[in-house]
Amino acid sequence: MSRTKASFWLGVLLFSALSACNQTPPGDQPPPGGNCPTGGEGTLRVSLSGLPPGVPARARLEGPDLSREIGESQTLTVPAGPYTLRAERTADTHPIVRQAFVPTAPQASTCVRRGQEATLSLGYRLIPTSGRLWMGESLSHRVYGFPRSALGTPSLVNPDPNANTQAYMALTFDQEGNLWVARQYRSEPHLYRYPAASLAGGNPIPDRRINIGGLDQNTRPNDLAFDEQGHLWIAVYDADTIFRLDRDQLAGAGSGPTTLVPRVLLSVDGPSTLAFDREGNLWVGRGEAGTLQEPALLRYDRGRLGRSIPATEAPDRTLIALHWNRNNRLGNSDLAFDREGNLWVMSYLSGTLYRLTPGELSGVGTQTLEPSVRIFLGNGRLSGMAFDESGGLWIAYGAGQFARLSPDQLRQSSQNPLTPAQVFQVPREGNIDRYPHSLAFFPAPAGSPLYARWP
Repeated sequence: MSRTKASFWLGVLLFSALSACNQTPPGDQPPPGGNCPTGGEGTLRVSLSGLPPGVPARARLEGPDLSREIGESQTLTVPAGPYTLRAERTADTHPIVRQAFVPTAPQASTCVRRGQEATLSLGYRLIPTSGRLWMGESLSHRVYGFPRSALGTPSLVNPDPNANTQAYMALTFDQEGNLWVARQYRSEPHLYRYPAASLAGGNPIPDRRINIGGLDQNTRPNDLAFDEQGHLWIAVYDADTIFRLDRDQLAGAGSGPTTLVPRVLLSVDGPSTLAFDREGNLWVGRGEAGTLQEPALLRYDRGRLGRSIPATEAPDRTLIALHWNRNNRLGNSDLAFDREGNLWVMSYLSGTLYRLTPGELSGVGTQTLEPSVRIFLGNGRLSGMAFDESGGLWIAYGAGQFARLSPDQLRQSSQNPLTPAQVFQVPREGNIDRYPHSLAFFPAPAGSPLYARWP
């Protein structure tokens, strides 16, 4: 073969190879606008399914010179061209807790041609953990879910589900409705995550089993709280430390036992409870009424939480309540913020709730004060509370009971035992009373500072 012919065929081969590299692989379609002509009008049917009557979708339709919110199925006359429908999570309305729905796919695209009809369809599904009040149980180490339909009239209510988990001291939800719990036994990982879908039944399987690097296997966490960025903070009373596991660490952990090394450590003497305010500051309940240590509330401002804080660095705010005996001090078995920014503090032994206003919480340094509201319930073993959508406060109410305080009952102090507006009974198992703890709603109420809130 001559040199000229050889050069010719080499060029043909190179051109063919380059052309093959630029071809669209089988099964991959070019963007809708790539072969979707404009000009004229067509018909677009938008189908949104899976939502109960009266619950609007949250979707946006985008196309040629068009961007609009879509809340329900409809048929539109639109300019010809490419269209994309993007859906977002949504929820219904309810006075106690909402049901939450997520799209089955993030978006759908199509081409509307002149004089023709095209369809865009997206569906929604219910998050199984939504629309329920959740709580742990101290003796059987299970998690109870109570549907909102069972929370209207005080009665004996059966949990649904009655989930066989490893929950012992604390539980919390992320924004997707997955349940995070502190472990039960010493031989097991410190933390578990149960996917929302698994909690539709009684025997959920965790998809995260996490050990906290540097924490002894025999030491268990006391409380869990997510910050606004999705980082998980873990209070460990016996270790005098609060640990932070970052969002990317949690996402990357496998379903088998995984050790994660905390990226931030806060050295705090006896941290019992955690809560974030709407500014992102971390509040820590230290100690508990009835112990020798003086219970206190500590605030670590948001700007300091990006690094570890040694014990030699004081918190930004320390609050101690006036008291007349050991059992009536400011106890810290749980913390919760309401919509107005008041911090509620629960005392396990004295059966008392305390309200601290934003004004009392502000400032710096150490202060001894008398809380603006002190509600005496006269019932010990208070170990969990959560606000509902109407501002009512649900509490663990001792042996085999949980209860709701109405918004009116939360407005003023009571020195005599206050009976909650609604008291519910949890069935006994055999002859043994059950002790609820760590109450939580999913989604958390709109306007609350909780990470699991939905708009």
